[in-house]
Amino acid sequence: MLDTHPERTIYAVTRLFDGEKTIEENEIVEDSGHFRSVLLAARAATHYKKSPVSQLHLDFVVETRCTLRCRHCNNLMQFYDTSQHKQQTIDELKTYADHLFATIPYVGQICVLGGETLLYPELDQFLDHLVKYRDQYGDAHIFTNGTIQPSQPLLDSLRRNRFLVEISKYDSVPEEKRKAVKASLVENNVNWCETSSPWKANEASTPHHRDEATLQQVFSGCLCGHCRSYYRGELHICPRSAHGTDLGLIEKNEDDFFDLNKEWGHSLTEQALRFLAKPMPSIAACDICNYSYNFTTEVTAGDQIKKD
Repeated sequence: MLDTHPERTIYAVTRLFDGEKTIEENEIVEDSGHFRSVLLAARAATHYKKSPVSQLHLDFVVETRCTLRCRHCNNLMQFYDTSQHKQQTIDELKTYADHLFATIPYVGQICVLGGETLLYPELDQFLDHLVKYRDQYGDAHIFTNGTIQPSQPLLDSLRRNRFLVEISKYDSVPEEKRKAVKASLVENNVNWCETSSPWKANEASTPHHRDEATLQQVFSGCLCGHCRSYYRGELHICPRSAHGTDLGLIEKNEDDFFDLNKEWGHSLTEQALRFLAKPMPSIAACDICNYSYNFTTEVTAGDQIKKD
């Protein structure tokens, strides 16, 4: 399913994940963001009428533990220590999914991730529950850094439910580990791809104390503009907001998230969709973020923070 080229990686998109259509030709992409946009564009042609946010990418966070400690992790996983990891039970995750899809009619792409996603012990059960809402999302991805071998129950669930496993290619992870993961996916007929692209510098977690004009400039130039994050029943504009507030790095602003723990359902659909459409000029997380045009530089993907 994967070939290589001296300057870029070639991905074979072997099917659309409704099980009805296939794409015969290889898609040549230079980064994972473009790869995802190809799939979103394909979905939008059919599903754009279902929801105003049908082309949005929604991260469904199941885990904050990780096997790596990436210096520029945009999701702030490098700042979680052992005492701050809050394990979500399988029943909690199922409830969060129920509340989400009782409120949001359709999402173009849903990505299940961490942390290292495969560390979540009951991931197969969660995917089996998530697929009950198959008509309400387009493409479904699982992100992994390639350090964990998927269990057989998880492999069975991935194949059965047609999830795409996206393996991040970092120099900090031995190739042998990724090869072993890919081999198990191939053997079990699981859709997968490997992505490799430079990251943007976004190491800081302390406030910059920016004025409102600068915050708006950061927000309008956000390189993660199509991405929303769903963590512990809260819809956030971005992962920096979800985890920045969870870690106590920024104060929680009720205008910056939509809480589906308190209320959910069709009566809140219009309000939730307006929030997801990002009408606000900026959010609090912009003060601890450089992931924006003119505010960041290119860095090596997956660069590790050395242990003390």
